[in-house]
Amino acid sequence: MMRRLKQRQRQQRSIFALLSNPSKEGLSIKEVDFIKKVGLVEAKQIIKDAPDNAIYYWEIPRCKFGVYSSFERNQGRAINLIELVKLLKALDLVDLLGGIDVLNALIQMSNSPFALSHITREGVIFSIEEIHFATNVFDSIYGEENV
Repeated sequence: MMRRLKQRQRQQRSIFALLSNPSKEGLSIKEVDFIKKVGLVEAKQIIKDAPDNAIYYWEIPRCKFGVYSSFERNQGRAINLIELVKLLKALDLVDLLGGIDVLNALIQMSNSPFALSHITREGVIFSIEEIHFATNVFDSIYGEENV
């Protein structure tokens, strides 16, 4: 059990190491729009079904399926799967830590002189920067009015 927990911690650290940019400017617009269009469940299914060497995905117009590729060949319309995984992991972090209201409260507390530098949940350490990124992703996909 300890081995499995340590393995999960390593996975979480490697995944959330990707979430290093806490600003909204670092969000990939195509991937955000894609999640808005197809929904969270479908986006997770696309990632789950992706072959190991796939980096890009694009939908075929007027069809109900898409194509995976290891290189972008569709004039910039392809969805970068690595960026999509970043966004989905950020949304999972929002759920894991208790929702957007809890994360916004943590961010407000981080502005105090006794600020938190990280939070631990289920044995995994998350930095305030990761929490900022997760709230930015949530706000860009679901809108700030859904808070």
